[in-house]
Amino acid sequence: MNQLKTTSKLILIIVSVVLATTKSDAQNLLSPIWKISTNNQEFANVPVIKTANWDEINLSLSWERQGYSGIDGDCAITNSFFVKENNPPLLLELNLQCLVKAVYINQQLLSDEEINFSGRGKGTILTIPNSMLQNNQENQILLFVSNLAYTGGLSNNTCSVYAEGDSQKQHVEILFPTDNHLYLKDTRKSFTIKTDLSNNGALNLMVKDDFHKTWINKNIPVKKGANEYVFDWSSYNLQPGFYECVAIVDDGSFQNTVQWFTLQPEDINCTNTTVNDFDGYWKEALNELKAVTPNFRMHKVDSLCSETRNGYVVEMQSLDDLTIRGYYFVPKTGNKHPVVLHLPPYGFGFEFFMDNYINRKGNTAELALCVRGHGISADVFNPWAEMPLWAVNICSKKNNIYRSIYMDCVRGVDFLLNRPEIDHSKIGVDGGSQGGGLALATAGLCGSNIAACAYFDPFPCDTRDQIKIRTMIKKEFKSFLQFTGNDCDTDQILVVQDYVDSKGFAPKIKCPVYFATSLFDDDCPSHCGFSAYNSITTQKEFEIFPNDSHMGQSGQFLNLFYEAEKILTAD
Repeated sequence: MNQLKTTSKLILIIVSVVLATTKSDAQNLLSPIWKISTNNQEFANVPVIKTANWDEINLSLSWERQGYSGIDGDCAITNSFFVKENNPPLLLELNLQCLVKAVYINQQLLSDEEINFSGRGKGTILTIPNSMLQNNQENQILLFVSNLAYTGGLSNNTCSVYAEGDSQKQHVEILFPTDNHLYLKDTRKSFTIKTDLSNNGALNLMVKDDFHKTWINKNIPVKKGANEYVFDWSSYNLQPGFYECVAIVDDGSFQNTVQWFTLQPEDINCTNTTVNDFDGYWKEALNELKAVTPNFRMHKVDSLCSETRNGYVVEMQSLDDLTIRGYYFVPKTGNKHPVVLHLPPYGFGFEFFMDNYINRKGNTAELALCVRGHGISADVFNPWAEMPLWAVNICSKKNNIYRSIYMDCVRGVDFLLNRPEIDHSKIGVDGGSQGGGLALATAGLCGSNIAACAYFDPFPCDTRDQIKIRTMIKKEFKSFLQFTGNDCDTDQILVVQDYVDSKGFAPKIKCPVYFATSLFDDDCPSHCGFSAYNSITTQKEFEIFPNDSHMGQSGQFLNLFYEAEKILTAD
């Protein structure tokens, strides 16, 4: 959740852009498996660099999935490709979500012109002079890169070397028995791999769980032409959880695909337990909030009104007597209204959702609450220029930022309970990402005052497992400590996180719950959302989006309102 990615991440969430992987139309001589180094000291010997001990990276997977991000600064990646004798002129096509600073072929400089974030459309194509190539042997490609871009989980990185005029004939895909890639106890434990190759070749199938443990690593001979292979994985003793499947075919050129599936996610056993004084900690926070006079006020804003609704900006005092604000939309019908409290993603202020709120029809009111540091509540407390929000008092049990933010959410519920136009028995709460964590916390803290909860891949949630899945959090924590004067270490940070972990509120929720999750979500992994979900004892349901990332390309963020409304208005 580092500050470097915040702006681009939020824009992508709002527009829900589907970032489909760009593929070259030509046969690719480069495997997606590369090597990477973040050790800048090694780069001093350019172009002669020893790469044997570099870490492996797969361009089919997002940077984050493999523990890298813009926080790593300058990096180098390398690969090799075989060149036959009398090969036609070769082209290098770069589709990479990063800044490419220089390209070397066999230790010779091909380009030092900066190529910036070409991975979301047509790639940059460079011609490789024959004089740089070595026939009938492996040829090295070395790229110096930086600003590894946030993706949310779907990689758009490809890098291809192909002969000019070649056409792509290779193809591989993985097909699952269910549309949502969900295996229950009675679902047949197999999937189908389809290939279409120009020559006889080989397929490497790698299956890892979300904690990066390899369960299957199998090489399968594949014949020329179109073929289907049913892979039965029932003998591999996979446990309930989430699994990444990478298939790479090689018939002299390369093609690859990545998919996720989940096995019995409701049977996931999360061993992380809530701290002993969790309830007392939050009772104290609630008592502090009660001591703050809310001083609710609201004013109508013409630009927020429509034919069907009146729109207001509301203000109230929260913990530390800080003023927080929100956008409040009330249908013009005269009866009492159910209401949905929207809680914001990390760093968000709801402006991009505003048209939906203003023009919505129906009888349900909405409050889009900007907690401190977000949107129109970021006037007094606005840490973003100095540090990421997560870093604020990250070492402090008493003053941790999420202790205060959760109290902002409770105060938002207090506001709705104070409004005469609201049906106080029908207050729902929703949110995605950070908003999902806030929704869980609010539903748990407010108990029977909340009648519906809808959340999408939440944060902060199950942090002790998240740091094992999204390993780059360790780097983020290390960077956060520079803002605290190194007052604590990672172990101490995790102890504080135990108190604000939204998973701890899940058993306290008293209302029906809807949970949406994206299998490609590297930011807030599905495992963490299910760690909370599986602790909820009320009526609940989940929905899986197998091809989406944390960006919620299928519209999960906007759909949460309708799921919450459906619960509130059910007979």
